[in-house]
Amino acid sequence: MQPDPPFTELMRQLRAGDATAAERIFRGYARRLIGLARSRLSENVRAKTDPEDVVQSVFRSFFTRQADGQFELATWNDLWSLLATITLRKCGHKGRALPGCVPGRGPRGEAGAAQR
Repeated sequence: MQPDPPFTELMRQLRAGDATAAERIFRGYARRLIGLARSRLSENVRAKTDPEDVVQSVFRSFFTRQADGQFELATWNDLWSLLATITLRKCGHKGRALPGCVPGRGPRGEAGAAQR
């Protein structure tokens, strides 16, 4: 097995459409992103949308935009920050899209609860 390429080389491969590079990124971050999505989606939303579906959407968005050259990432921390941000935004969008969900609600329903 070959060692993982340096970050900049992996990003270059990814931009060129290398499926192996995409798989390495997916395997390296999917589990953490699923946990993040699970912690941010309310029970109402999780009843209709799996955190795994959110993360699939995150990667679809990331890979498409990375191939278009929309991101300039220099480190693994930059990549994690970007993927986490995309995940959190998609979780927020899922919450707004479903009736009875309160935008801005944290994982336990605090802060941002709308008045009825």
